Amino acid sequence: MLINRSIYIILLMASFVFSSFFGGYIPELIRYVLMLMPLLMLAYITIIYVKILVRQEINGKTLIKGQDIDYKLTVKDTCFLPVLGMKLVYNDSVAKVKLEKDSGSISLVPGEKVTYEGRICCKYAGTYSVGVEYIIIPDVFNLFKIKYKPRRMIRVQVRPKEYDVSNIKSCISSGVSRNPFGQFMYGHEKNGSSVRNYIPGDNLKRIHWKSSAKMHKLLTKQREEIYEESTALIIDNALPGYKVLERIKVADKILHITVALCKNFAEKGQNIEVFERRNGKVLTHHINSEKTYDAFYSNSESITFLERKSTAMVMNQVLSATKGRGRNIVIVAGLIDKELKTAIDRAIAMGCNVTVIAVTRDEHDEFITNDTCNVVNVNIDDDICEVLSE
Repeated sequence: MLINRSIYIILLMASFVFSSFFGGYIPELIRYVLMLMPLLMLAYITIIYVKILVRQEINGKTLIKGQDIDYKLTVKDTCFLPVLGMKLVYNDSVAKVKLEKDSGSISLVPGEKVTYEGRICCKYAGTYSVGVEYIIIPDVFNLFKIKYKPRRMIRVQVRPKEYDVSNIKSCISSGVSRNPFGQFMYGHEKNGSSVRNYIPGDNLKRIHWKSSAKMHKLLTKQREEIYEESTALIIDNALPGYKVLERIKVADKILHITVALCKNFAEKGQNIEVFERRNGKVLTHHINSEKTYDAFYSNSESITFLERKSTAMVMNQVLSATKGRGRNIVIVAGLIDKELKTAIDRAIAMGCNVTVIAVTRDEHDEFITNDTCNVVNVNIDDDICEVLSE
């Protein structure tokens, strides 16, 4: 393209010199044509941009990281002008596209359509766009070009892989020895729970008729408040200041860590609650069996990482639910801001066992250490099983 532009500039200058020395209609016509050529070429590119049709299709919208699926690309020239040397550039940083035939440079006559079929493999879990990242359209003489994104992108939801972490770190697992680090539950009664004398106004449904018959007086079931061992797993899905690819990589690692921990807890029969923010609201996923884990995993790709506000609000809501009691809390985060750090200090002051799993982008991205809580640093290139195992 640089050579073509250089030739064009030389011809344009020569036309000015030629028309100045010799004059006449033909030299003037050549000069005006060369002067108008950039406008004509830009008009050509604009028409092609409006009329070109690029359609991408994949087999399903919910995928699994590393899994190949069918991919189909259709390019059609709906314009009255030919398309010469159009190039499609794929977003290989997040998904690898393998076509049966090369689509590096595409030239079409008016009305012609070409179809490419192949496979596509997503490299990260989460939600993002794959396939053709942008299109390069040159003019006929290759003097100018424009680069634009397709009007219809493929937005995929990629589910994380499942990892088996057999011996998880003790600071992450709550453990029965740390009771009462658990969820504060109401209205649950132990076998043989206590009773008390009936007080006028008590709900008749709560009268313990069997005990009342033995004691020859009305007795009411005593409502007890008990602890159920449960770990709170908080997902930090607010990653402000991250570039698109960095956000995808960090989100991928956070999702895989979350799924690995939930799978480990479910297999051991331990309770874990996953807290996330979505559209400003806090969602809770209760996992206490392999069945509830399967339900969570089958929808894990829908967790987004586009929240703008700090995850400290989620942390404070978890602390409010514990009614001032301690519990086991695990935070999987890409960035710890001041608000979240303050919430962590508050949780520690309440007697909570807090573990922060910090996902770093590179060796220069350091986490703000805290001497009073457990910190597990995970780089985006680290093996999850290794960093989470004891």
